[in-house]
Amino acid sequence: VPDVPLQIVTPPRVRELAPINFNDGDQAVVVLVPIDAAGRAVGYRVLSGPVTPELTRSLDRTIYFGRFDPATMFGRPTDGQVVLCLRRITVRG
Repeated sequence: VPDVPLQIVTPPRVRELAPINFNDGDQAVVVLVPIDAAGRAVGYRVLSGPVTPELTRSLDRTIYFGRFDPATMFGRPTDGQVVLCLRRITVRG
């Protein structure tokens, strides 16, 4: 019987995030988000980008109401971290 390759460890993944509204020009905001074994964000830390009260309110709504798939180890959910790079995108028609 041939061996089946298994992923021993998988990182957490973003399943769904609400749109974020912030005015930072073209500068991206990079955020580190710890995700628990249930797939919930348990905090966040801005790694780069402007930190303003407006941005903090937007990040709170976006991250805490977001949906994530937890990291896994040997197929079992576990805590992990995801890095998000957020940038304002304007589409004109």
